[in-house]
Amino acid sequence: MARRRAVPQKAGRAPVREGFRLTLSFFSFGKGAVFGPLPFFIPDAVATGSGWPPTWDSRPADGTERGGEKEAWRNIRFHLAAGAKVGQEREEGRSGADRRPGQSFHEREGSVVLRRHLRPGREEAFMRSTREAVDYIKGFCIFIIAWGHLLYNNFPGKFTYFGNQFVAFFFVASGYGIFLSLARQCEGPGKLNLPAFYKRRFQRLFPLYWLWFVVALSLSQPLGWQDLFLLRMYDPPVWFLNAIVHCYLLAPLLFFMIRRLKWGSLPVLCLLLYLVNAAFRTLGLPDMLVYGFRKIYLFHIFLFAVGMLLPSLLSIAYDIKRPKTLVVLCFGLFLLASLQTSPDRLEALDLSYVKLPYFHINKYNIILTLSVAAICFIMIQARPAMPLQRTMVLFGKYSLPLYLFHTFYVNIVVFFLGKEQVQLVYFAVFVFFFPVLLGLCAVLQHGANRLCSLLDNSGIQTAVRKVLPG
Repeated sequence: MARRRAVPQKAGRAPVREGFRLTLSFFSFGKGAVFGPLPFFIPDAVATGSGWPPTWDSRPADGTERGGEKEAWRNIRFHLAAGAKVGQEREEGRSGADRRPGQSFHEREGSVVLRRHLRPGREEAFMRSTREAVDYIKGFCIFIIAWGHLLYNNFPGKFTYFGNQFVAFFFVASGYGIFLSLARQCEGPGKLNLPAFYKRRFQRLFPLYWLWFVVALSLSQPLGWQDLFLLRMYDPPVWFLNAIVHCYLLAPLLFFMIRRLKWGSLPVLCLLLYLVNAAFRTLGLPDMLVYGFRKIYLFHIFLFAVGMLLPSLLSIAYDIKRPKTLVVLCFGLFLLASLQTSPDRLEALDLSYVKLPYFHINKYNIILTLSVAAICFIMIQARPAMPLQRTMVLFGKYSLPLYLFHTFYVNIVVFFLGKEQVQLVYFAVFVFFFPVLLGLCAVLQHGANRLCSLLDNSGIQTAVRKVLPG
């Protein structure tokens, strides 16, 4: 039986059609509750597995099993050193079928290859599930952040500052995705193309941001020229984008350091974090959210580097028992650490600080970092089935425009409801009309990607799915 090839989809009307279907799917009651119909409207590029990533198939082209094998092997490459050997193998025409199926792991010059068992025909499913694990994290967090902003900006009080802590997941997830992106560029014999890397990051962030900038200016929001290129140092309007730009600028340096030192880079990063904070606090610099996330200077870059270390950890075989239980336990620790590092902390649960010269560290910040890294690791490694998985994956897919434009949506909800209702009413309306915002964000993101590809043939392809939040 001949193997059916995936037919690429035309991208002309895809953004409008997808956004329209995403919006209508939430309001059709034939398939279930509000979030029920959503899995049936996954975009064609994701459903068919077309585009990134390229796969190595261990089966012949006719679809039969090779050598009586009942399992197909899928390889995921996590590069920890130079990859000249990989390029040589590609030139010689070697593929996944030429590798020994009985070997779970093997190391070559420049790479560590992780092999997974998959049923025949599931080669694309593994990578798609890995993306879904990352997108689930991002989607869940962006929903909590949007709801937290509605409470914090309109109903200040106890326990309304919780949304800020969830941004830590975005830094870790971004570091994980950027490391894999840079590793793929180093696969061949060529060197890393830094201008191309920064160009892709620019195309990913700024078209949507500039659209938000125009809308914000039209609504008389106070913005300056320094906000046009995310240069404001103190109290920027979208501080996360300012902070993630710092991470992108340092990403190649962190990549080469982690690839050379591997886990030895972790104590180096801790030492650098301590020296920077001791120096800045000695100089008396003020706390700024962009540079001092969780009141620790350059903590966002440290979290980003922790995410870049995850591929090294994932390259080792683990048999995680009860991953959902572990995720819940780690999430409980994360909530506790988030509470105790917020203005609403409970004095009865306070822990003593780690007192270093010129810098004292809250132990809950250490717990927060470890819990975020553990949740991301378990989700990516074990990929457990989670509640509302398809819904949150779609939220994560469009997390960047959702982050940019959710403030307008929140203001509209509060404008029509006023400030006299109970919070349950705001939450019901917030959830019910959230698909409208999601549909608009899908149109905007696909339109921005399409514009970049039209302006430059080497720009972002509309069929390519990113694992990055920004």
